[in-house]
Amino acid sequence: MHEVDHPLRHLATSISRAPAGCHPALLDRAEIASLARSPVSRPSAAPNYISDLGLRRSPDPADFLTHALAGRHDIVSFAGAWQASVTAARAIIRSGRPATTCRLLTYLGSILSHDESSDAGALFLRAGVAPDAGEVDAAMAKIRFSAWSIKRRSDFDTGLTTLRAVRRDLTQAMLDRRVSDGDARVLEAITVNLEALVAVRRRELDSAGFLMDRAARAVEGSRVVMVGDSERRRYSAQIEVNRAQLLVGAGKYGAALNRLETVVAGERGGDSASLSEALALSGYVHYRCGGFQRASELLSEAESLIAREGAPSRLALVRKNLAAATALSGDDEGAGDVLRRIADDPIGSSLVAEAAA
Repeated sequence: MHEVDHPLRHLATSISRAPAGCHPALLDRAEIASLARSPVSRPSAAPNYISDLGLRRSPDPADFLTHALAGRHDIVSFAGAWQASVTAARAIIRSGRPATTCRLLTYLGSILSHDESSDAGALFLRAGVAPDAGEVDAAMAKIRFSAWSIKRRSDFDTGLTTLRAVRRDLTQAMLDRRVSDGDARVLEAITVNLEALVAVRRRELDSAGFLMDRAARAVEGSRVVMVGDSERRRYSAQIEVNRAQLLVGAGKYGAALNRLETVVAGERGGDSASLSEALALSGYVHYRCGGFQRASELLSEAESLIAREGAPSRLALVRKNLAAATALSGDDEGAGDVLRRIADDPIGSSLVAEAAA
């Protein structure tokens, strides 16, 4: 079916034209999803919005999830309307077609992890033993269970116990040649990075730094097979940003900036999500250090990237910092322009068009 005739695009158009009672962020996403798939009019990095609308409005959401998501569950956004997605997920679970695939179970777990009364962890564990789950899928399912235990339940002991079990399983799978050395190292890095998060939550900052260093060593330069090199690079960049955040928290701004500059240099032309996050944090650090002009430059670049990614909430945050930095650099007119973009162009359509021109 040609995109111009796609029913989900028509749905998005109808939502964007009938805003009464709609969640504001849903309107933003509907506007993006209604645009043609071209770099000029629609962010090329935002395929998730049609998936989002499709899940919540499709007459057969289980079928939609199984066949239409193409493995993009990790980036789907629900426009802040999580309760609507929870309702859809529970309807799928109660339907006569039980979820059995690794992808669908993972997706449902991701949705229900935002509902405090749910046992999303059980869905992640089921995903790991689903018939279509491979070794990497099984490990990632347990890692997601650990992340849910740590981040949503503050159950650090369960999370850490599971992460350590994942590392033992990966070691054995590697010895049995069921998973490559590179894949095992990347997955190990993810587990260690989560362990570092627990250390941060417990205010054990020296331990957190040690663990992040270990995670960085594990992921860097690994020759991956199943994980995918783009994913490996994304994990590596995220670990480096986390290390920089730890340095910022310790007041070590110079060291944080050095690390962020390395991330920015390595990610240019690559994974824009990691690049935009590094630019935004670097701009914030320069702002904290009184380097308002440099902060404004970095935050302006981050703004353009985040607009192309189609993330209105992140865009709003970086614009607030940009407006403040621009004003303090002495450019009142530029700060006013940023404030007008916040009010008049919340999804950054004008920036996307400018970048593509």
